[in-house]
Amino acid sequence: MPEDKSKENLKSTDIKFKKTEESEHLKLFSPDIKKKKISLCMIVKNEEDTLSDCLESVRGLVDEMIVVDTGSTDRTVEIAEKFGAKIFYYKWQDDFGKARNFSLSHASCDWIIVMDGDEVFDSASVWKFRKFIETNDINTPMSPRIINYIDEQKHTTEHFHCRIFPNTGKFAYKGVIHEQLLYNDGTEPVISQLPDVIIHHYGYTKERYKEKGKKERNIKLLKKQLHKEKKNPFHYYNLQTLHYIDNNYDKSLSCFNSVRKYSRRTEPFLPNSYVLATSSLLYTGKINKALEVAQEALKIAPDLSDVNYVNAFCNYKVKNYTDALEFCRKALNKDCKITSLVTDSGTAGWKTCHLMAEIYFNMERWADALEFYLKTCEQNQSELSLIVNIARCYEYLNIPDKAMEYYQKAVSMGSGAYPFFIEYMVDFIEHFHGIKEALKLLDQYLNIFPSHQHINLRKAELLRKTGEYSKAISLYSLVIQHLNEKVKPYEGLIYLNRGICYYHSDDKHMAEEDFIKSIDIEQENINPSVNLAYIYIDTDRPEKAIECLIKAGHGDNFTIMLALSEAYIASGRVKEAFEVLSKIPSDVKDLSMRAAFMKSDYYMSVNELQKAYDIIMDLISLYPSEVEIYRYLIRILIARGNFETALSLYDCLLQLNPADVSVLFQKGKLCAFLHNYKEAGIIYSRALEIEPENREIKEALSSISNLI
Repeated sequence: MPEDKSKENLKSTDIKFKKTEESEHLKLFSPDIKKKKISLCMIVKNEEDTLSDCLESVRGLVDEMIVVDTGSTDRTVEIAEKFGAKIFYYKWQDDFGKARNFSLSHASCDWIIVMDGDEVFDSASVWKFRKFIETNDINTPMSPRIINYIDEQKHTTEHFHCRIFPNTGKFAYKGVIHEQLLYNDGTEPVISQLPDVIIHHYGYTKERYKEKGKKERNIKLLKKQLHKEKKNPFHYYNLQTLHYIDNNYDKSLSCFNSVRKYSRRTEPFLPNSYVLATSSLLYTGKINKALEVAQEALKIAPDLSDVNYVNAFCNYKVKNYTDALEFCRKALNKDCKITSLVTDSGTAGWKTCHLMAEIYFNMERWADALEFYLKTCEQNQSELSLIVNIARCYEYLNIPDKAMEYYQKAVSMGSGAYPFFIEYMVDFIEHFHGIKEALKLLDQYLNIFPSHQHINLRKAELLRKTGEYSKAISLYSLVIQHLNEKVKPYEGLIYLNRGICYYHSDDKHMAEEDFIKSIDIEQENINPSVNLAYIYIDTDRPEKAIECLIKAGHGDNFTIMLALSEAYIASGRVKEAFEVLSKIPSDVKDLSMRAAFMKSDYYMSVNELQKAYDIIMDLISLYPSEVEIYRYLIRILIARGNFETALSLYDCLLQLNPADVSVLFQKGKLCAFLHNYKEAGIIYSRALEIEPENREIKEALSSISNLI
């Protein structure tokens, strides 16, 4: 029965708004020092969950709060009044620009800051902005950096947006949605960027976005605007973004086509439109098309981190790792600056580091992968899968203590759900601590998840390896009875490996049935056919073995060729067997050795010992240091009666490995055959010192004990 080579790895928080702490910096600005006064202008509706955080964040910065309510039904107005805000009411007209302008009309200070109710002015930015505005003679609009939180404050996007401008009466908002600040005559002002002044925006977190009904409202307004301005690419871009957020990738791509059609190449939102289109194509499985679009984006914004990241990701998906890494390095280039369009914060940091780690991991460059996984962690990213892959890198780098540290960290992070990484951890423990310890870990998890078929299947695999075939068969059978969608892909392999257990338990009938079932399921896997063929050979049905192997196809597969040769020999078709064996390349050591052993076995079976001897000697000339060939030579020497030479060869093998129990056992048997019982007893005793529970050697020693 061939060694089983088919085993596969069966491995198988609420958003918390940033609180603004009382800053010592605010005490620097007494009423006497604060020369320039600032109005906060807001339009709100049903913002009771977030408004307190917003107003608290600017309480030491602004001199008046203008809050325009457009129809709240909750405590929004009450909260604003507690902060001393001036409340005004405005009937909503499906036009953000008009509502904004209404709020501006009530501002009385030198400067205006515009914010939404789900935003927070960064506490460190308060002092920086006040210092900037008091010490600089500036009279133009300014754009702070807006950080948008998408999920649990880990996935963020950034952009600059005009929120601060002098209250000169020369500015007004235009646009039903995604309104823009313009001069009253409709021209665009020069806008300065303030990268050190940050506003945190929580309105696009998935839960809040859904709760507030922003998607439906915004889509309605954009379609209304497009009805008036059918060729406005900015409206199509915003609609593309909304459909993308809603996972409606086909509609998002349709909008992208309109953006591309109507845009000038200088439009600030165009690169991001390409990035979103690339991502949409990736999500829909159109990898080659995604790569094309990503490459087009490079022509428009070659230095933008997002553009380089999506190019890196596309190349990673098509396994073009060298180019992928080069794009990653460009994405991490610190000289790349955030532009006015929305960018993903992670592409210039943790996201790209994570992608580089994944690329190196797939290239099996474990040290490089580990470096970038750890860099990802340093940037406040510590998802479970990341921690597990760090553990695996340490494992593959043969640093077991660190690997165990991170596996244990992964265990501590786990929830009540089945931890996916247990298969990896079991492999690690098996490799460094042995199968018994790995089985202990599986039993611990079986106590928690008694019906989890992945654990039962993994345990069956380990039991098969240890030769506990009866227990393995029971677990394989249990998994088959309760087959679920996660285990279903392994069904053919389960039958294959249960069949191997039946075979080793001398139940060849059940083994045959399982191999046939495995063939029906695993049609591309040759191992079930090969194993079934050996069943037929063992049970004197070599012609069925030949039929089975030919039906399996893969005639140029060396495993099939070796099995077919053995079936031909068993059926007396030696010439055909040798013709097949002659096609096996002599420069592939394992294959040429098996082919030579098969020919030698045949010649020994027909008592042509010289031919058997010559074949093995030719093999020794090719591979003079291969121990297994000398073991085979000893068999021929014993068959020829060259006992002294055989004993000398046994001694040579034991000089190489004194603890080789199988060689000790075979030498002991030869000594006993030659009636040298005393020497045989000494050799058996040495073997038992190494393997005290070896039943076969115990029985051999017992059988000669009265003859010593």
